[in-house]
Amino acid sequence: MLKLMKLEFAKIKVSSIVRAFVIIAASILAFTILTGSIIDEGERMFDNASQMLAFGEILCRISYGIFGGVMLGNVVIGEYKEGTIQNLFSYPISRKRIMGCKLCIVFGFTFITILLSEIIFGIGMFLANRWITIVTEPITLMQIMGRLPGAVFSAGATAGLSMIPLYFGMRRKSVTATIVAGVVINCLVNSSFGGDQGQLSLFSISLVPAGLCILGLAIAYVSYRDIDKRDVI
Repeated sequence: MLKLMKLEFAKIKVSSIVRAFVIIAASILAFTILTGSIIDEGERMFDNASQMLAFGEILCRISYGIFGGVMLGNVVIGEYKEGTIQNLFSYPISRKRIMGCKLCIVFGFTFITILLSEIIFGIGMFLANRWITIVTEPITLMQIMGRLPGAVFSAGATAGLSMIPLYFGMRRKSVTATIVAGVVINCLVNSSFGGDQGQLSLFSISLVPAGLCILGLAIAYVSYRDIDKRDVI
């Protein structure tokens, strides 16, 4: 499996992925610093550090969840659309192992990028708040470290639910459908509701992201479970 993953990595433009990761992470930091430093009628965007860090986590989940959908479309669905999957399946390797490897790569990349982005965001805001007043109270490293378990859950759940667009992409063999589904699902799950009095999101209800993660992993498994017995196209 590791050798197969190395072959798949060779086909992926890792430098482009890293560049996109850096651009997105920098954009999230810049946007949060800009909005947090603006004072409107004597009030700031964020009341405290926890609210600001939670805002950044939402942006990271949405951005890199969509990023996972894009990668899923390119790495898996794109091969079907372009017909290159037929050449890949002509190798003396189980189709199931090839597809499983591809999905593991997408899941792993999504998990790692979300986790890293949340860590980078926390450290970045910790440093930025020392020179620019984003929140009036100090941001401590203990606060950032305390959010790590939640960040691990957040990354795992988002990586799992980011597999759900595979269902739509495989039905139409469409990269566009995969990406659009990824955008819609991630935005819906992370959208806030409830007004100004205690805003909530579907993601804040732990059972929802956990359930969607399981659903996404189930869809990923079903998508390649019988692939050795059925036609490619």
